[in-house]
Amino acid sequence: MPLIPPQLQVLLFFLPPFLSIILPFCIPVPKLHHINNDAIPSNSRIALLIAHPDDEAMFFSPTLLDLTSPERGNIVDVLCLSDGNAAGLGPIRTNELHASAGRLGVGVSDPVQPGETPTAEQLPIPNPRVTVVNDSVRFPDDMHTVWNAGDIADVLREKYITATTNLNSRAEDVKESVGGAWGWLKGSKKGSDVDVEKGKNHHVLPATDIDYLITFDDRGVSSHPNHISLNHGAKEFIKQLQRESGGEKSPPHVPRLYTLSSVNIFRKYTAMMDILTTRYLIGKQARSIAAAEKKSLGVESFGTWLSNLPFILKAHATTKDGLELMEGDWLMFQNNVVRYRMARGAMTEAHKSQMVWFRHGWIALSRYMYVNDIRRVYVNEE
Repeated sequence: MPLIPPQLQVLLFFLPPFLSIILPFCIPVPKLHHINNDAIPSNSRIALLIAHPDDEAMFFSPTLLDLTSPERGNIVDVLCLSDGNAAGLGPIRTNELHASAGRLGVGVSDPVQPGETPTAEQLPIPNPRVTVVNDSVRFPDDMHTVWNAGDIADVLREKYITATTNLNSRAEDVKESVGGAWGWLKGSKKGSDVDVEKGKNHHVLPATDIDYLITFDDRGVSSHPNHISLNHGAKEFIKQLQRESGGEKSPPHVPRLYTLSSVNIFRKYTAMMDILTTRYLIGKQARSIAAAEKKSLGVESFGTWLSNLPFILKAHATTKDGLELMEGDWLMFQNNVVRYRMARGAMTEAHKSQMVWFRHGWIALSRYMYVNDIRRVYVNEE
């Protein structure tokens, strides 16, 4: 049996790890990417709620780099509830957050590209779209402190509710209601019911300045209590708005809430390989939803069955069918090579005070530097 040439041995030795690195960036999943891309917000006002300076770069860089891309046309804010002053570096870390946000496209039209020397316009400090709440009493940077959900909701209200709209509680009176929208400016108390002409009763609703709110899920990625607190505070904010809307489940003035998925420790440190895992899980969920919908349509009335005949007659419920039914409830953001380098720059160039040895390991191995998946949360009033 002939021996394998040394050159081929070297090639065979290095080929598998090379493919494991490059394939997640190269394998096309056209249907998933196309439908997911259509569901990603555009021409919208979006707020990212974080706990500490560097959360935006360590955990949310794929999301920010996609949502702030010029073709999306979004306006993206970053609201940070502490200055990260646990080690006495609050002012330094605040400035680092402003610089990092600019590198991730927040508040700038032309973010810094890999290898490029940034200009003052590319890294404005302070960044106009970044707010840092410096309140160590309510929001201390502490691994053992749970922040109060009501306090977090209060900050969100102060930041993103700037006006009120008077809506009539009866649908047939909506036009008249809008006509009296500013009645409270003429002497009525803000936040109360307003009586307008013909004695009709109008319900005062808050008008939010955002369409989407993004934050951590109830595991906080790293189980940090400050991260988890943001999840509870964001839900409390949505609940308050729903209560003030008169019980509507999805009133138009309430922003959609999305949370970043936490994963197990194995997936967390599989770097770009988790792109494939995330794609698979979203596709699997989509096919399951499509199959269930197809089954339910088969037992509905004849009219429903007939109108959905093309879908029912399909041999299999496809990923595309399911993603369309999900209507953007589960979104995926993936960094390509250029965006990964931009995310890495946000950490290494902007957050220099945080670049201890293990941060380099995070930048290289954490899936959150390569891929994010966020899920919509439907908050029920309690």
